[in-house]
Amino acid sequence: MANYYDYGVNTDGTTWSKITQVSPTGERWTKTTVNHLGQTISEEKPALGNNILFISYIYDTCGHLIRKRQGHNTGDAPMRLIADTLIEYDALGNISRTGLDVNANDTLDLASSDQILDTITTFSQYELAWWLVRQTKVYPTVNNNSAIQVMGFRQRLSGLTATLASETVTIDIDGNVTHTTIHTDPAHKFETKATSYPDSALNTVSITYNGRLISKTSKTVESPTIYGYDALGRQVSIKDPRHAQPSRLSFNSSTGQLASETDAAGNTTYYTYFTNGHTGAGQRSIITNPLGQTQRFAYDLQNRITHIWGSISYPQSYIYTAYGEQASLTTWRNAGNVDFDSPSWPSPTNGDTTTWTYDAATGLLTHKKYADTNGVHYIYDALGRRITRIWARNILATSLITSYGYSPVTGNLLSIEYNDDTPNIAFAYDRLGRQATVVDAGGTRTFTYDPVSLRLKTEELGSYFENRIITRNYQNSSPGEIPGRLSGIQLGTNSDLAEDYTLSYGYDNLGRLSNLITLSGIFTYGYMANSDLLGSLSSPAHETTYEYEPNRDLRTEVRNRMGSGGGEHSSYIYTYDSIGRRNSRIKAGMAFGIANYDRFSYNSHSEAVEIRRYDGSNPDNYESDPETISARRLYHYDLFGNRLTSQEGAEATRVYTTNALNQYIGTTNPPFTSTYDEDGNQTYSENGWYFQWDAENRLRHARDFNITPNQGSQLVEFIYDYKNRRIGKNIQIYDGTIWQSDKGEIYVHDDNRVIAQYRSNNGTLQKQQTYAWGLDLSATLDGAGNIGGLLSVTINDSSYYATHDANGNISEYLNSNSEIEAHFQYDPFGQIVTQSGSNLDRFSYRFSSKYLDAETGIYYFTFRYYNPTNGRWLSRDPIEEVGGIALYGFCENDPINRYDPYGLVPPGRHKVVNHTRTTYYYKKVLSQKYSCECTEPKNPECEKETCGYKKKGGPKVLYSKFITRIVGERLNQLYVETGWSFFAYEAWVALGLVAEEYNKVPPPEAIWRSEPSLETITVTSDEARDPLAGLPGPSTWVPCSKKERGRTAEEYFTEDAGPPEVMNWVKM
Repeated sequence: MANYYDYGVNTDGTTWSKITQVSPTGERWTKTTVNHLGQTISEEKPALGNNILFISYIYDTCGHLIRKRQGHNTGDAPMRLIADTLIEYDALGNISRTGLDVNANDTLDLASSDQILDTITTFSQYELAWWLVRQTKVYPTVNNNSAIQVMGFRQRLSGLTATLASETVTIDIDGNVTHTTIHTDPAHKFETKATSYPDSALNTVSITYNGRLISKTSKTVESPTIYGYDALGRQVSIKDPRHAQPSRLSFNSSTGQLASETDAAGNTTYYTYFTNGHTGAGQRSIITNPLGQTQRFAYDLQNRITHIWGSISYPQSYIYTAYGEQASLTTWRNAGNVDFDSPSWPSPTNGDTTTWTYDAATGLLTHKKYADTNGVHYIYDALGRRITRIWARNILATSLITSYGYSPVTGNLLSIEYNDDTPNIAFAYDRLGRQATVVDAGGTRTFTYDPVSLRLKTEELGSYFENRIITRNYQNSSPGEIPGRLSGIQLGTNSDLAEDYTLSYGYDNLGRLSNLITLSGIFTYGYMANSDLLGSLSSPAHETTYEYEPNRDLRTEVRNRMGSGGGEHSSYIYTYDSIGRRNSRIKAGMAFGIANYDRFSYNSHSEAVEIRRYDGSNPDNYESDPETISARRLYHYDLFGNRLTSQEGAEATRVYTTNALNQYIGTTNPPFTSTYDEDGNQTYSENGWYFQWDAENRLRHARDFNITPNQGSQLVEFIYDYKNRRIGKNIQIYDGTIWQSDKGEIYVHDDNRVIAQYRSNNGTLQKQQTYAWGLDLSATLDGAGNIGGLLSVTINDSSYYATHDANGNISEYLNSNSEIEAHFQYDPFGQIVTQSGSNLDRFSYRFSSKYLDAETGIYYFTFRYYNPTNGRWLSRDPIEEVGGIALYGFCENDPINRYDPYGLVPPGRHKVVNHTRTTYYYKKVLSQKYSCECTEPKNPECEKETCGYKKKGGPKVLYSKFITRIVGERLNQLYVETGWSFFAYEAWVALGLVAEEYNKVPPPEAIWRSEPSLETITVTSDEARDPLAGLPGPSTWVPCSKKERGRTAEEYFTEDAGPPEVMNWVKM
């Protein structure tokens, strides 16, 4: 993109420079004015409506910036658009106060509504040293000059030593201390950074050599992640502490570009690049996965991707505006005989195109059009904030419009208003900019914050919930507690804050969630060694254990057992292919009766194409084991992932018809024609339901009739709050004359988790169910959208405990006696294949741990609704192409291996495969010919002596010290423990491992045991109590078995000038 530069001098002597993009007379430009001292005093650029947006800067006599103002010029006097930012300084020139001048008096007033942040910088003595001290304070209360310190920081300035290079202390609002030190060893080029945390017994320790990270521990895993480098300082290996092998990277010897990545299981992905002279030179041209499948790229002259194709990818073509914004995306459903795995882009025709239009002056998106030319329009204010959204569909012959209102002082969003029956939303904020109240469909929601810790304390839910209150509790300074850490939540009323619900969190000494105390009992978590992966879960009714691949974080086993080692309710055992897709799943346990297994097949896009179930327990025997035909699922897709056909069991093949918007508009067997509104929301579904959508494209009404209801017809209404969470569902049934209310459900959320469900009875809420949620598939409370996180549901004082498979689908609900109340089996897309139990409607959470609406047969995923019948969302992705270019596709047609937390983010994986590393660190390579292995201390083949080298007549002792070996000018240090031996240096390099400097964790035994050609030499000495006395020379060392070794110690060490006599003990 071309830039054109102009310069000038104003009448007051100030100078300006202007950069105009694309052409000398282009509409998009920036203009900067500086004063005589070279200080920027204004910046200008175009705003919508031929206005000019400016930012002006004012300085004091010392040259400090003291005011920043944003406004716009309309041809008249400049207009301020938001409160000024004011800045004050202390005597040393440090910023001491900043804030928004809310009352517009050009002063930051402490007892006002001005939003102020104080930073007090001083120098103080502490522990006989001088420290730089900073205190950060805020003023939370309107018209009150009392400040709250939110953070303290100090940095050591004196008392540093030859090794202590830095020391800092951070204190949070609750007084919790985080302490960081940096120690250096300049002679040996090491730097060790250690940080202690208030919530963990472990420090994080990072070790660098020559400025490159070689080892790093976390606050929850003591064993380090090890990083290795080649001679050019490029990162070539990463060794996860749980994995038996490292992952590796290799580089092209000519260009230095990343050539391949090999995961710890040995699966390699390869990268190819365009060469010089080719458009896109230096850019990645092909990615080839471990199965040999490819993804190809093409670029324009500005190195922007113009095409993506190959056996892995949906074909895509991109066009850009002159300013570099994406102007169009074209995809293909069917391109005839076009080969989309050819080396060059095949130039297909008749694609489906989406276009984006931008305001030329500002670059703001004004219009997006889909292939049917319908789309959405946006209008902005002078600050570039969206103030109007206009959908394609009309309401009573009027465009469906959403309007946004902002504070003219703080810029906070104040209102969202609609011109249909979607409830409006209003926001109010406190002095710190926190939400104080929200008015939405549930009434007025009021937030109360602790006056000391400033944390959210209570949330009064409003009239729709009969003013129930959520209370969040935090730990204090009691032993074993961390002040300010969340300890639990309660739900109740003013008279009893815990009347309806209570949940408490417990943590281990590493700060990880270890237990929950709920209305249904206590749940306890365990973690895998050297990892934060979940290892186990115990509940009052069952125990669950997990296993993983040794070199990939792929869950291979889930076993749901009765407590105290009882029988298995259900177990799931998985195998994977080289790119981490599940090949098979073995299911056993009481819930299944007899063991059976599923085999999974995929196309090159990794879409599920074939699922077959067999009786038996060995997937390798599928040719002889009987198949369960009813569970068979077959799928075939077009180039964009739309289904062409599907088959369930022995039923007739179902054929799909798709339009240019990638919507299913028709199917066969049974014949069906679907409809959508102009904004892409499905209005008539395969299940015979008609849908109506609100102005946020949320499902507002569902009815099982078209125009005129019949006796028994149902009408379902859905209500949402300001966070798009569904807070209510009302069901009415037509009695032939009028609509009768059947039932109404009201849901209370903690974040995005439903914790209580009520039914309205004559205007009074009656609690029906409560839910306990724990760690989901991400091993956090909500990282995977709560999928796999449901622990229990309590119905009328009876609790039922959920078990899951590795996908987070509910497998069983157990009663308090560990008896199965309900059991569900699903096909890959969530249709229930088998279910058993009684009164199953009690249990609405099923596939992906999401809520199934029994009336419509669709699942609610918080931001969208999902239909398992056709494996599609009912509406487009709210985050549009950011969530993937297939706006209706569910988990890229691979729910066997993927999950979607809420219906609006890129699909998550049930695995970690082929990490891409873009930050390279240096690995210290041993120049000496030794490395380490853990070996058995006794070997029968050597007459019960260590199989290595020993000193005649001397005791066998190994020092638990560092051994230092000097080769040339390089110092290499290895940690030596009893039972550890030295290996040849060549083996170390071949395995790609790093030197474990200072971390006291030598390479795992299994790595070296796989190298039978290596010879061990064990360091032994009779000077056990005096390591400084040195080790014996070579003449006193002999092989313990000349027959086995075939040469003497002196012969073995000839190339390296002798064995341990050149190795000296040193104090560390």
